[in-house]
Amino acid sequence: MVNGVCQFSLNACSNSTFDARCASPGVASSIVDHALDNGDPAFDTEFQALQNVINTLDFESDTPDDCTTAINFHIPVQGPFVGNACRRNRKVLRIRTESDFAGGMVIDRDRLRMICDPSPLGCDPQVLYASAFDRIQRQIFNQSCAVSGCHDSQTYQSSGNLLLEQGASYANLVNVTPDNDAAEAAGWLRVNQTSPTTGDPTTSLLFRKVSHDLPSPDYGLGMPRLRPKLDQSLIDVIEAWIIAGAPQTGWPAGTF
Repeated sequence: MVNGVCQFSLNACSNSTFDARCASPGVASSIVDHALDNGDPAFDTEFQALQNVINTLDFESDTPDDCTTAINFHIPVQGPFVGNACRRNRKVLRIRTESDFAGGMVIDRDRLRMICDPSPLGCDPQVLYASAFDRIQRQIFNQSCAVSGCHDSQTYQSSGNLLLEQGASYANLVNVTPDNDAAEAAGWLRVNQTSPTTGDPTTSLLFRKVSHDLPSPDYGLGMPRLRPKLDQSLIDVIEAWIIAGAPQTGWPAGTF
């Protein structure tokens, strides 16, 4: 379906009959990069899921084509940006396997690149997303904010107590006092909804953070932290959404 995301279904096998070199006796371990949720900024729950099923394989077994259940990997296209333009995106899976052959340890490193190409017809945000807020959630929060070490369920307490995962973000943003003394003293809110149809970006900490427009270091760092600044077109979408009262549904002007 056309939803701006490519899905790849992968599983891992030991003693594969596809190639005689894939016999697994001697394999000691097979480790997926970025599968450990230990603050790694590149941690990925899909890498973790693959590692979990790989751990169930019996490498010493002679069973041919002993395969795990399939894990679905999802790669969103980059965009839409100005003019509904999208760019290809990719996810790189890296696995390190250690094997003990003839008394010596052999290390094998493998890489699989999964590439998601956008439609040549362009990317219409009103086709890819259900609403302006759904766009903000899936294109901005899911990809740049609700990640390991930032605003995900494991580490949000150290990131201003702001959880931005899907299903939780709206209630944690709109008309909520920020966990920042300077912003609170200034009367700012995370998203300042002044009425059901109006809002004020200038006193909304979310907008001031992503636009890197903060009065002093007391207000914290611009966001996303340790990642590239958001494309200006996405900052404009957040601003237009707040001006329209931060609705949970619908498409205010300037958000598509």
